[in-house]
Amino acid sequence: LKQLTLYCFFTSQVGATKVLRYVAIPGRYDGAFPYKKGDKAWTAAAAHLVPLYADGEIEAELPKLAAGIDVLRPITVLLLGMGTDMHTASIFPEADDLNLALSPDAPNLVPMRAPGAPEPRVTLPAHVLDGAINKHILIFGDEKRAALERAEISDAFDAPIRAVMMGATVHWAQ
Repeated sequence: LKQLTLYCFFTSQVGATKVLRYVAIPGRYDGAFPYKKGDKAWTAAAAHLVPLYADGEIEAELPKLAAGIDVLRPITVLLLGMGTDMHTASIFPEADDLNLALSPDAPNLVPMRAPGAPEPRVTLPAHVLDGAINKHILIFGDEKRAALERAEISDAFDAPIRAVMMGATVHWAQ
């Protein structure tokens, strides 16, 4: 779990640009590049942050938000959580666009409104999440472990996490 956390942090925008050395356009590879004790390590130059927040109406902002999604595909490392209702990535059971979010033909971003959620959300659909090269699900506590076990025998409409579970590594802690 520690290794996964470190990997995710150092491949994030903050980890890659503030903690590590970052060069937007790298030169040639040099395996013998001089390194002095105390120097920052180098980061991957291709790290991208694609913000998925909009000030206005979600549907009106989708084209602008979706513009950066193609550069993410396929996602290299996907780290998901899960709620006790078996939702993940703002794909909630009984959400207004659940059918679209679970469709293999869904666009790269789907607006979601869920019962009990006060604000509209935007999510990557299940086919984009499931297409990640490395998938990890991180859950804490017995209640979520029981929910994940229920999801294994449910369909994705009742347990949206089910749509991305196959091939995922589950990390569970008390």
